Amino acid sequence: MKIQNRDYLENRENSLAIALALANIAGWELDQQPDLLIRGLHDFFLDPVSDLILMPLAANSAAAVSCAIHEIRCDAVMPAGGKTNDNRDTLYASVAIWRSGAINWYRAMRLFHTPGAAEIWLIPDPHAGAADGPCFHLGHHRLRASAPPFQDSVERDEGLLAGDRLIAAQLLKDRHSTFCSRDHTS
Repeated sequence: MKIQNRDYLENRENSLAIALALANIAGWELDQQPDLLIRGLHDFFLDPVSDLILMPLAANSAAAVSCAIHEIRCDAVMPAGGKTNDNRDTLYASVAIWRSGAINWYRAMRLFHTPGAAEIWLIPDPHAGAADGPCFHLGHHRLRASAPPFQDSVERDEGLLAGDRLIAAQLLKDRHSTFCSRDHTS
């Protein structure tokens, strides 16, 4: 059991905001599943089109997520906020791919945005030791491992910076939207 102190609750709230911002960018149509009860799983959403569970990394343990994926038989993306090696805010995510009863985990994934295009990817963090791992294109389809969406390290770094800017802009937009809706309901 996790002790739910102020820092934990703040981290969980920030992770939820990041998860919802990523969903907005990816165009996922999320359905919060109160009727789909999974023991030990909190704050999760389902996109039936992509056959995907989205949940804040801070809210769930890896064991609970693994059990849920086996039970529901779909993929999962678990984003959270973090810092790059040069201390910039970034999105990190763990990706779990379910195929034929087995789960493959990919950790330390970062948001990559193709500058000038509307495509986003999760790619391995080049500084996390698995820079040559698979990349995942995000959209209205199941997650599939694919080749990198960049040609070289310069293009990769530009795409990662664009991804950081994109998620920051979406978070700002979502927070502004939430603030404005609270302001008008008071």
